[in-house]
Amino acid sequence: MVNANLGNSSGVVDGSFFTATGTTTQASPDTFLFKLDNGLGIVHLNLFNIIGGDADVELYEDTNSNGILDDNDRLLDSSIRGGTEEEVIKLTSDSNLNKFIKVFPFGSNNNIQYNLSLTSTQNVANNQVAINLSPNNTGTFSDFLFPDTEFHAIEYTTSTTGVIFGQLATDFGNPVINLKVFDDSNSNEIFDTRDQLLSEQRIEGAGFVAIPVEQGRGFVQLERLSGDGQYEIIASYANAGTTNTSALTLRGGTAQIAYVAYYGRPADPSGVNFWNTTLSNNNVNYSPRRGDVLTGNTKTIYDRIVNDFGNSAEADRLFRGMSNSQKVNQVYNFAFDRNAETQGLNYWTNQLNNGAVTLASFALEVALGAQNQDIIVLRNKITSADLFSNSINTAQERNAYRGAEGEIFGRNWLDPVNTFTTTQNQVDSALAVLV
Repeated sequence: MVNANLGNSSGVVDGSFFTATGTTTQASPDTFLFKLDNGLGIVHLNLFNIIGGDADVELYEDTNSNGILDDNDRLLDSSIRGGTEEEVIKLTSDSNLNKFIKVFPFGSNNNIQYNLSLTSTQNVANNQVAINLSPNNTGTFSDFLFPDTEFHAIEYTTSTTGVIFGQLATDFGNPVINLKVFDDSNSNEIFDTRDQLLSEQRIEGAGFVAIPVEQGRGFVQLERLSGDGQYEIIASYANAGTTNTSALTLRGGTAQIAYVAYYGRPADPSGVNFWNTTLSNNNVNYSPRRGDVLTGNTKTIYDRIVNDFGNSAEADRLFRGMSNSQKVNQVYNFAFDRNAETQGLNYWTNQLNNGAVTLASFALEVALGAQNQDIIVLRNKITSADLFSNSINTAQERNAYRGAEGEIFGRNWLDPVNTFTTTQNQVDSALAVLV
């Protein structure tokens, strides 16, 4: 017989997993006491790995608030599947009263072993249990994170495999949140310890996340590592990424390449328009992958770009104090969302060490020479950055996207983009927060 409490240090079942194992008999069924944060949430209860016979489970409310499961307590739900089939209870609660779980054998079976998984997800709007994150829908994950509730979880459904591009906003400074996405891999429609972890991201401060999701049902779990207060993630489907692996060319209309590869952010409209006009007026059409060589007027304009970018205050803020190998890795992450491979790292570091290239010319050359998966990621970043730059239309937006804070915002926004491109709605949502 087991009589135990389930929950965190405050006795609350939140979006974390709470587990138990036991052996139940007819004479002494096992009981577990728990409560939900503010009494609100959706209970996810799973009995599995049942060995030795048929075990069932019931969920009660401690109606008389005496902390003991007795005849006065109200039965809320039960699961009485046959044999050793797993038992599942999923129940929406709006009561502050404590709950009991009762695990017991069916019939004369005794000494039945089992595993128990318990967690909760948040209530969502319109009395639904899950947020619809299918394409063309926007979902909002929002609640309060307090010191005594370190985990929250939200259930979602989606009609297709894809990427959710989410924007985290909080009312508290510099939070650190660990975000995990799970697939309902055992298809039992509840959140339990056997669900497959799809991705995990650590978020420091307000920023942006890209969440790969599978078709069907899944769960987002947020762990508060530091900070407390209200958080909100506005999430919507991103566009499918490109499959175009053709070479990039520096010419009028493509100056965004330099901003993405060297600064890791979308260009400000005035800057990118200036360089696009300059490239176009001087008939620059340069692609090292095609075998082009910098000569004459093309080299003059190319040198103007790399000197301007390389000697900027933004470049100093970005790269000051870094070793040359760290600078190479930073550019690779800006352009390709990865660290440099050993051969590339050693080659470009040596080139920087001996003065054969500047950091800005290296960034432009490595971007223009990208191939395979690198060019796909870079094209997706450039496409998304172009959309962002072209959407900055008002004086408020232009003023907000200036200086160090605007630069950081742009880098945070573009950083998660890799195998997908952002939508106009996602850009508009970001700019609304920016201003």
